[in-house]
Amino acid sequence: MKNSILLFTLLFLSTTSAFSYTYLSYRDPQGWQSGTGSIDSATLTIKPKGAYLEYGLYLNFSTKPSSYNVQDTFEVTLYFDLPENAIVHDSWLWVGPYISRAQLLDRTRANLIYESIVQRRQDPSILYKNSSTQYELRVFPMAGNEQRKVKITYLVPVSWNSLGVSAALPVNILSASQIKPKLHLQCYETTDFQNPSVAEIPGLNFQTNAAGYKSAEINATHYTSGNLLTYNLSASLLNGMYASYFPSSVTEGYYQLALRPGHFCQAWAVKSADAFDYEPGMSTYTPNDILSQARSLSAGYLSPNDSFNLMFSQLNIAAASPDWLPADSQHLATVFGAAQASNPISSYTNIPSLLSTAISFIQSHGGDGRLFCSAILIINLPQTANQLITDLVNAMGSHIIPVRIIEYTNSGYGNYWLNNQYYWGNQYFNENFSAMTSGDYERILNAYYYPYSDPRPLADAAREVFERVQGQIQNFDAHVSLSNGFCYAKFSNSQSTSISLNGTYTVVGKYYGTPVFDVELTGMYNGVPFQQVVSVSNALQDDSIVRKMWAGAFVEHHERNNPNPDNQTKYMIRDTSLQARVLSQYTAFLALEYADTSLYCIDYENNPNGGGGGTVGLADLENKVSINAFPNPFEGSISIAIKLKSAEENLTLKIYNMNGQLVYEVPVDNAAESTIVWNGQDNEGQDVPSGIYIAELKTSTHKQVLKLVKR
Repeated sequence: MKNSILLFTLLFLSTTSAFSYTYLSYRDPQGWQSGTGSIDSATLTIKPKGAYLEYGLYLNFSTKPSSYNVQDTFEVTLYFDLPENAIVHDSWLWVGPYISRAQLLDRTRANLIYESIVQRRQDPSILYKNSSTQYELRVFPMAGNEQRKVKITYLVPVSWNSLGVSAALPVNILSASQIKPKLHLQCYETTDFQNPSVAEIPGLNFQTNAAGYKSAEINATHYTSGNLLTYNLSASLLNGMYASYFPSSVTEGYYQLALRPGHFCQAWAVKSADAFDYEPGMSTYTPNDILSQARSLSAGYLSPNDSFNLMFSQLNIAAASPDWLPADSQHLATVFGAAQASNPISSYTNIPSLLSTAISFIQSHGGDGRLFCSAILIINLPQTANQLITDLVNAMGSHIIPVRIIEYTNSGYGNYWLNNQYYWGNQYFNENFSAMTSGDYERILNAYYYPYSDPRPLADAAREVFERVQGQIQNFDAHVSLSNGFCYAKFSNSQSTSISLNGTYTVVGKYYGTPVFDVELTGMYNGVPFQQVVSVSNALQDDSIVRKMWAGAFVEHHERNNPNPDNQTKYMIRDTSLQARVLSQYTAFLALEYADTSLYCIDYENNPNGGGGGTVGLADLENKVSINAFPNPFEGSISIAIKLKSAEENLTLKIYNMNGQLVYEVPVDNAAESTIVWNGQDNEGQDVPSGIYIAELKTSTHKQVLKLVKR
């Protein structure tokens, strides 16, 4: 069956000058100095985890370009957004040669500890979750002339299409920096997930690294315009789904499942007329960006049974073909490639003629089709918008075609107040035109919370429209069971009883029995019921990350459905968060310096696979070695007194800066007591700058550290 659709994708343009929740600042808790902070460097490790990607985000903070000295100590505060359903499960703080792994504590307790340590001016960091998407990181102290380094590890849900998976890169966080850093990517592949790329940077060069990952570097110019970036991996859903499980015991465990309902349900054939209109100055996206997104999504969501055509806004509307073209890979590559090479989109808007021509084309070529239109049309008066809507609907005649709108505006627009609400840019026209035709509307600005949150990538908004183009399955359910046992405690990414045919349904849950899964799919599509049972014979045995996925989904579900929870619900969320080590609104990650924490990293190399090589408890560090220093802080030289409870051979005192770089080392006498005088110079005899340093004395079984401050 063919469906008659006019899919009007109005990629309309608007400004983003209002306040965003991503914000980076520094301040002196005991003084008046403050400012907008900088991220000196940023590295992101990316690992595929089935229905999620695991991000490890390394950030180096500073007060640049401001000029302060070691006597100025600041607290760094970063407010940032993560995608809804993201799961934060680790936090690390660099303290000289050590990497302190954060403990997950009850939020109230963590906050009290953090504040008390700030008063003592020692080294903590704390990470909060303030809402389903909003997070807050604080780090103290940061000397005015130094950096502080942190790492945040989290899972982000991916979107699937027939070509692979995608998720937004966290460049919104980097945009908060006063000096915009490059983003260094370290991308890991598996047998099922290959070929990393960034949708908005088609020519990005990924180098194969001897350490087993592919690396690439994204210049700040690619995101400082306000555009967000989308990370892609090629992937295949064997039999339309991906499944893995983690056995927590012989008979119990956790599972994750991702599937595309369209693989199991006969879809409508669609015809897509993609119309493009553009006007410079209204968006940071270029015409080629828009063509690239349309090309990529058409390849991922259209099949060879579908048809397409391209139309371009000019004085006289131009079309790629006088008739429909088959949406196979060859035609898509040829037609979109020719359009990207010739740039046939005019530099002025002609949207009424473009839409009229597209509607006429669909009506004269079978009457069934959809229209994607990237357009710039400033309609500030409701009367003007209403008249245009009326004319377009009348042009459709008796066959009203659903209109689906994508708005990609992010500069040069205003807002106005009407019917007790603000309308941003062309929102009034977009919402009403789509509603009049029983269509839908997406935009890169958050449709409900702008201007109080960050925009999303163009690929994200366009993907949602492409997913819905073949309609939705009503009353959809995926019942997961075992051939020998049962499944329970299921949480899915869908909060509705309907799902897009081309969308992704993901579910995490628990099982009891033998992990051989059966999935029963049921629903109503185009008024016809369907049912299918699928045996999952290719489920992979996974690690404990699947348990974190389940705990994160559990936490998110109960936080979302209990905006004003009673104490019992709070305790249930908190306890699940603590047991699985995933962040919630009632817990916090607290990392402390070596002398204040129960965990620290025993391998202080910057290991991209984690915070370091492992952790050890302070109970194992009995006071068999002690070091003290005076005067501290110092200006010219400092005396470091060392006491040993037992004889040791080949002892060395090492001094590191706060980034973990070795600046000085000297042998230590094998004596019960000794004193070393350090004159504040490195091994080359050069004076080291004022700042905070870490002295470390390491025996065969233990180590002791001491913070030194050079003025």
